[in-house]
Amino acid sequence: MTTTGGEVPAIKPVKAGAYLPQLDGLRGLAILAVVFHHFDFHPPSWIDWGPVGPSVFFLLSGYLITLSLWKLQDKNDSGLWSFSQVVASFHALWHVTFLTNFYIVAQNEWIGGLSHFWSLSLQEQFYLVWPVVLLVPRRVFPYAMILVIVGASAFRLQCILTGASEFSRWLMLPGSLDAFATGGLAAWILRNKRASAVTSKIWS
Repeated sequence: MTTTGGEVPAIKPVKAGAYLPQLDGLRGLAILAVVFHHFDFHPPSWIDWGPVGPSVFFLLSGYLITLSLWKLQDKNDSGLWSFSQVVASFHALWHVTFLTNFYIVAQNEWIGGLSHFWSLSLQEQFYLVWPVVLLVPRRVFPYAMILVIVGASAFRLQCILTGASEFSRWLMLPGSLDAFATGGLAAWILRNKRASAVTSKIWS
């Protein structure tokens, strides 16, 4: 878009639910981070790309799922909570019940070719827990997200202080909730027309 007189074009606010190609770019970067990690490629050497990719996906999930839940709530408050109960047998496979991350933590080691199912399991656990955001008043939602972020950091610190394995620290839902909550916070900013705070020329 061109302007006259050297004026900087105004940045249009993003509509809730609108397609954002930037998110596809973030997904691509997250995939590259995972690929770099598995090929032991670390530029610069002090960065471990392993946790970066999943954390970006978790952030996007927090953002998109929060917006989707609010959209459903706005359309039909009465029928939203009719979720079918999920029952898992003790004899069912860990992967089928989306408990791969629990299994890896219990074994305290990666479990071979299906180890990557941990992130899918954690995502599914997030889907079951995150609807509680609908119970949080919108006016205090950002403060609730900040508390979640602090809580996740405290969980990881507790794991370090108690000598728990890194699997417990990163593969369990409490240790990743800060990424989801950051995405939820971004959803709140967009939904409450505060997008200008993050779409200014400086942020862009």
